[in-house]
Amino acid sequence: MKEAKKFTRILEFKEFFYENVPHIVSASSSLFAYPKSHKIIETLMPEHGWTSIRECPMRYFDNGFLEEVAPLNGRPAEEREFSHMVAIGWSDKVSGSISWNCGGSLISENVILTAAHCTIWKGKRPDVVRLGDLNLMEGNDDENVQEFGVKEIVTHPNYTSRLHYNDIALIRLNDTVRIHDTITPACLWNYPFMKFSLIEACGYGQTSYLGQTSPRLLKVELSPVPHSECNEFYEANRKLPHGILQETQLCATDFTDRQMDTCLGDSGGPLQVKLLANARMTPFIIGLTSFGRACGDPTPGVYTKISSYIDWIESELKLSFEPFECANRYAIYREFEDDVITSITKRKFGSWANYDLTRAHVDVYTDNVKHRVSILYDADVSKKCGGVILTENFILTLSSCVKGHKKSEFKVKIDENSIYDVKSVYFNPNDEHGYGLALLQLTDYIKFSNDIHPVCLWTDNQIPNDMELEINGWGPRDYHNIYLDANDRPGFGYISIRAKQMINDTKCDENQLCYGNNGLYLLPETCEIDVGGPLERKFYPFTYKFFPYVMGINAFGSDCGFGESSVSFKVSKIINWIDEIIFGNENSKISPLNSLSRSKRELIESKSYNESHRFELEDCPHIYERYRKKSGHTFNFDDMPIYQHVVFIGNDKFYWPCHGVLISNQHVLASYSCLFNPRNHPFEFSPSLVGIGSEKREIIDVKHYENRTTLIKLNETIELTSNTVPACLWLEKDTTPFELTILRPGHDKTETSYIPVRPYQNNICKHLRSKNENNMETLEELLAKENYGCLSFIYGKTSCDFEDNRVIVQAIRNISETIVPFIVGIVDTNAECVENKPLIYSRIAYDIDWIRENMK
Repeated sequence: MKEAKKFTRILEFKEFFYENVPHIVSASSSLFAYPKSHKIIETLMPEHGWTSIRECPMRYFDNGFLEEVAPLNGRPAEEREFSHMVAIGWSDKVSGSISWNCGGSLISENVILTAAHCTIWKGKRPDVVRLGDLNLMEGNDDENVQEFGVKEIVTHPNYTSRLHYNDIALIRLNDTVRIHDTITPACLWNYPFMKFSLIEACGYGQTSYLGQTSPRLLKVELSPVPHSECNEFYEANRKLPHGILQETQLCATDFTDRQMDTCLGDSGGPLQVKLLANARMTPFIIGLTSFGRACGDPTPGVYTKISSYIDWIESELKLSFEPFECANRYAIYREFEDDVITSITKRKFGSWANYDLTRAHVDVYTDNVKHRVSILYDADVSKKCGGVILTENFILTLSSCVKGHKKSEFKVKIDENSIYDVKSVYFNPNDEHGYGLALLQLTDYIKFSNDIHPVCLWTDNQIPNDMELEINGWGPRDYHNIYLDANDRPGFGYISIRAKQMINDTKCDENQLCYGNNGLYLLPETCEIDVGGPLERKFYPFTYKFFPYVMGINAFGSDCGFGESSVSFKVSKIINWIDEIIFGNENSKISPLNSLSRSKRELIESKSYNESHRFELEDCPHIYERYRKKSGHTFNFDDMPIYQHVVFIGNDKFYWPCHGVLISNQHVLASYSCLFNPRNHPFEFSPSLVGIGSEKREIIDVKHYENRTTLIKLNETIELTSNTVPACLWLEKDTTPFELTILRPGHDKTETSYIPVRPYQNNICKHLRSKNENNMETLEELLAKENYGCLSFIYGKTSCDFEDNRVIVQAIRNISETIVPFIVGIVDTNAECVENKPLIYSRIAYDIDWIRENMK
């Protein structure tokens, strides 16, 4: 047998959201969030209500997920690939040598399955069987070898050596095999049909016609040959009076170059397929190598068809070979699927594989999918359809799930305690095939929690070709659980499947997505697609949290896309329609990506810049562009001096209690209360100096605006460098950057930290800060003004964690591939801190006119 080439899959992530730094998000097979590298994502929060489903990750930021890391593990590899394979030998009592002339497969703890013609050679019966040996002539892989004598040989009752029919036999060993990782029985294919495009044969046979047998166990990939074609190669003859019998024989060959085949010495060895179960590959024997013509000849080889002999085998062994039962019987010892293996280390005896179970193609969900719903039908309890939660009162599902039903005839179920009536049903007007998409409006609002949350929708018509996706289905829990938990609930459960887009599958049109795992198979009927459920992937739209994004809604397909593509409907095609239904927007558009409005950007880009330009605030991103760090495609906080605009404010007594930000080469913006509220200083304080880096400048002018913002003018300009660059001011009143940090410099001019925060719209903030607060009247007055907003800490901090509330709020933006810090606001209200409540801040966009006037 010629050794088949191994397929190595290299996943190249096409940069869309993030790249370079992969993060595993959970210790299950649910796909990790698409890799990130702190790339700046342009996301602007509208201040006056939500307008589009595109704003999903901002609107439902609190329902996003923080990252987790899963451990890697390890166990022996390579030998487990052929853990059921045995060599059948004839010993020479005189020379002490053994002739290994046939192969076979271990199918129980003391029985070998082989071809009947392998039970005699030169008039002698085989008397020795060896298991766990990859190379019969070398001893360096014998650590796990077991060798047994032959106790009994049972050939099929209808076998005769004069014919090529019923070529199957059982060999009972003289002792029980010790089952472990590298010696494990195989399962038997029970079904009369085969849908596999590739099957595998292995053995110790010749590597070429009339060549020497191979001492090393080899394998080859073959393709099934239809019965009618096979009979064209084998006419009826003395040993085949009826030709090739479809019921009990099958044919296979290598269609690629006709050079791969089973040879003399491979006889009795398995023709098999490995099926995925529990993140492991279980070998199912389809046939036994029976006979053929010269090795490498284009004539197909002929194999005994195992499914026709299951009853006989079970009656002889008194053991069930029902597929599910057999797959679970020795699951713990099976080799892991290729994608789970992260690396293989060669050792003196065999190999050691490191594995990551988060890479498994299938796993059961331990809990309900948090964003999925079920549709319950009054009249048809057998009908099974799903959907996904878009907002507090809208569900997206497949049109066919609700067409033909009155809205009173079905309900939406999230869990046993959350079942909702349907108020309205909206069908996509472009639905022409009955498999389009529909929106369900609920009569009541869903209350989101850790267990129930919405999904976001993928809005781009293109999906990176190599991006793996996640689909959902139903299947037996014990067959799919990657952890083989003996206490796992039996029966059918919800399962998660990794899949890829099948871009060359012609069954899908421009409105559909074909996806699956061609070349990888499950047992039939072990995975039923979740019709109406999501085709999804987790993404980091922000640096700190990831969200599930739905690319499509599952429509139809068998075996959840294993072996043959399944089909979903793209959600990107109906985004504007969804916005029109939910938000009343007839022409929904994505918010502008940069900090400046489009008209301002065009005006600025048409100008010639210099540092003394009259409109310095508007021109800021471009004026100082040559000093700033270029972003390229990615950005990492650790690679950039993000505090290059932070200054410290003090006096000639080396007391530096406050900080501010450089907004030009001669102006500093600071908090009024930090500088001039007496309760913030242990003694009388009058600011006179500004320090940035190793430089100091005298303060020659100080102006205040409504006791919240202070503008400081320096006695002379500061020399700008790549380490000292002014920040820009956020000018837009209608939007706020969603990814914010608050700068918290230390008092010794050497330490500055940043803490991630997110903004809230004021109407939401009022609700969040309305309970049990003594000064709520003051807060209500502040939040009623548009120039105030509120922030929430992403990692659990509150305003009570600070010695004072005088901190700068900034956003880092990507402007023309240049990293630009923008000052968005100042926390300067001295509001009473409240545990687990947002922080109030003043928005700098409302002070711009005053700042501009006083910088002249």
